[in-house]
Amino acid sequence: MKKLDNLFFNKINLVIIITIFGILLTACDSSEREIDGLSLLTNKEHPKMWEKEDKFLNYAEKMGAEKKVRFMEEDYNDESLITYSHHEYGDEIVYSIWLQITRIKEKRLGLDKSLEIAKTYLPSFIDNGKYKSPIYSIYQDKEDKDKKYYLITYKYKDYYEDNPNKLPAHVYIKLYTDEKGVSDIFITNRRGYTYSTFKSGNKLISETDQFVK
Repeated sequence: MKKLDNLFFNKINLVIIITIFGILLTACDSSEREIDGLSLLTNKEHPKMWEKEDKFLNYAEKMGAEKKVRFMEEDYNDESLITYSHHEYGDEIVYSIWLQITRIKEKRLGLDKSLEIAKTYLPSFIDNGKYKSPIYSIYQDKEDKDKKYYLITYKYKDYYEDNPNKLPAHVYIKLYTDEKGVSDIFITNRRGYTYSTFKSGNKLISETDQFVK
């Protein structure tokens, strides 16, 4: 009888241990997902420019990252990694995405990796033959020699005469850099959609069909 009691209690203890271990694993997994900002930005299922807001909301929920994916007009928080804006007249099409690279826990990204990530956020129609080959421009910040502004411009070939789907006239990728690497990435249809680190009057350094190092 004593042996049966011991066996019973051993089984209970084993169940308790397995349950606790499972809880700890879940907590660890959640913690890892929470701090791994680069995975949030590079996951193949992330939404893109010109998709509807619900894709951004669903992605945030699926990744357990509701505070890290934020609508621009919502209350500010210092955790957001993906900030987006959509049209105000009801269709909720996202026209601008801001990736805040300085907030990821991993090391800062270089230009090549950042451009690779940025291109995954371009709308699917960018390769439909309606847009010209991109132009790559580099601007020097007028006040800080360590800061540069990289602009990639996709221009619709015949915006006014052949645009039945009302696609944007331009699509831009903007990369902001300082002495540590890329700090911010924008994917947008608005050239002026920037943040205050860069002011007007920056000097154009070059304009080519690719970035020349």
